[in-house]
Amino acid sequence: MASSLISSIHHIDFDSVFSMEDASLAPVFESLITTGLKEFLGCPAIFYEAALTEFFANGSVRDGLVVNTIGGTAIEISESVFAAAFELPSEGLIDLSDVPKNLVFDARSLFSDSKEQVSISCFKKELKIEYRLLHDILAKTIYVKEGSFDAVTRERFMLMTAITFDVKVNWSQLLFDVLKEMVTPGSRHAKGYAIQICVLLKNIPGLELGESRAFPLPRVLNEKTVHRYVVINEKVGGEEVADAPRVKTTPAKKAKTPKKKAVSKKIPVESDAEAAPFVKKKRTTKESHPSIPQRQESSSSSSDSQMHFDSNDFPLDDTTEAQTSLLAATVDLSSLLDDLKSSLSQRMDDAHSEILSRLHTVERALQNTLGNQNEYFQDLIQSARQEGQNHDDLQILRLNDVKKSVMAQRVTADTESLALRNRFNALDAKILLLDGQVAAIRSEQLEFQAKIAADLLSLSTQIGDLVDYIRGGDAKKGEGSSSRPQPPPYNVQGQGSGGNPGEGSGPLLLD
Repeated sequence: MASSLISSIHHIDFDSVFSMEDASLAPVFESLITTGLKEFLGCPAIFYEAALTEFFANGSVRDGLVVNTIGGTAIEISESVFAAAFELPSEGLIDLSDVPKNLVFDARSLFSDSKEQVSISCFKKELKIEYRLLHDILAKTIYVKEGSFDAVTRERFMLMTAITFDVKVNWSQLLFDVLKEMVTPGSRHAKGYAIQICVLLKNIPGLELGESRAFPLPRVLNEKTVHRYVVINEKVGGEEVADAPRVKTTPAKKAKTPKKKAVSKKIPVESDAEAAPFVKKKRTTKESHPSIPQRQESSSSSSDSQMHFDSNDFPLDDTTEAQTSLLAATVDLSSLLDDLKSSLSQRMDDAHSEILSRLHTVERALQNTLGNQNEYFQDLIQSARQEGQNHDDLQILRLNDVKKSVMAQRVTADTESLALRNRFNALDAKILLLDGQVAAIRSEQLEFQAKIAADLLSLSTQIGDLVDYIRGGDAKKGEGSSSRPQPPPYNVQGQGSGGNPGEGSGPLLLD
C-alpha cells in the first residue's frame, strides 16, 4: 500500500537544487517559490505508513471538509487549515482558462525546444528541458497523475504559464480540491500528498501516528536526481549532453540460470523509468566473497533470508530502500546495482527512443494540423467574441435609450396622474360639501313638511268647526229667526262677542 502512495515525486530539496551547476534550471524552482508552493513542495520528507494507509481507507468528504478516523480519533480538515499548514495563497485564478492570452502566446515560444511555437496540447519532448521538469512536477506532485507523462495537457500548460509569468493562482482551493478527490469513496483519482497529509496529521494534538519513515531519496528532487533527470530526458529527446557526465553503461551479459531465477524471485521489476529496476545480475571480477553465489543458489540455506526482501525491507517501487537493504547484507553491492540500474535504464531509453522515432513523423504532422486547427478555432472564437461584444454593446445602448424613454414617459404619466388625483380630490371635496348641503336641505324640507302638515291639520280643524258653526247657525235661523236676534260672529279665538272679555266684532282671522 505504501509503495502506491509514494510513487510520485512529493518533495523538493530547494537548498540542494539551488546549488546545481546548471543555472538554467534554477528559475524553475524560483518560480515555484514565488508562486507560493515552497512549504507544500518542501515540507519535511517523512511519512507515517500506518496512519497514511488508514487515512485513505477511512477518508471521505462531508460539507466541504475532509473527514476521517485514525486510531479511533475523528479528524476534520478544512480548506483554511490545509492552506495555513503550507502557507498557500487563497487569492488568484481558479479557472485556468482565465490565464491572459498574451502570456499563453509568449509561453508557446518560451517553452518550445525549437524555433517554432508549441501547441498548448503537445508532447513533453517538444519542451525545453527545464519546462519538461516543471511539467513533471505538476503532473506528479500537484495533480498526482498516473501512467505516461509524455503528453502535456492544456490544463498543465496553462498552469505552467501562470507559474512562469507570476500570475496569482488560488493554490489553496486547487490543491484542496485534489485532496478531496483522493479521499472521495469510489473515486479513481490516484492517491498522493503522502508527506503533506502526514504534516497535517502530525499537527493534531493527541493523535498517535506510529513509527515514521524517511522518504525515499529517489523520490526527492535534489542536485543528483535532477541531474539524472536531465541526462535521461535529453537522451530520449535525441540530444547529446555536452557538459553533464554520461551515465555509465554496462553491456548486458548472459547470467547463469540459477542466478537469474534467484534474482528474478528476490527482486521485482519496477514500472517507473526514473527508478531503474533490477532484472539481471552482472558478474563481477571480485567473487573474493564466495558466500554470495551459495546464498543465491541454495534456497534452504539459513543465510538466504538476508537476500529475501519483503515489504518491510524493500518496497516494490523504492530503489533507495532496496539499496539500504542490500547494504545491510554482508557484501556491498551498491556499485553492482548501480551498473545494473544504468544498463537497464539505457536499454529502456533506447527502446523508448526507437518507438518515438517511428512515431515522430506522424506526431509532427498531427501536431501541426492540430496547432493550425487550434489557431483557427481561437481566431474564430475571438472573432465571434468580438462580434458578440459589439452586438452586446449595441443592445445595451438600445436598452439604455428605451429605458430613458420609458422613464420619461413614466415621469410624464406620474405628473398627469398626480394632476388627475388632485382634480379627483377637489371633486371629492365638492361632492362632500354638496352632500352636506343636500342633507341640510332635506332636513329643512322635512321640518317644513312637518310644519305644513301641522298647519293643514289645524286649518282643517278650524274649517270643520266653522262649517259646523255655520250649519248650526242656519238651522237655528230657520227655526226661530223671528224670536231670536242673530248671534254675533266668532273672533279668531272662536269666542262670542257677548259681554265677556275678548269679545268683539272684528273679522274672522285664521292662524
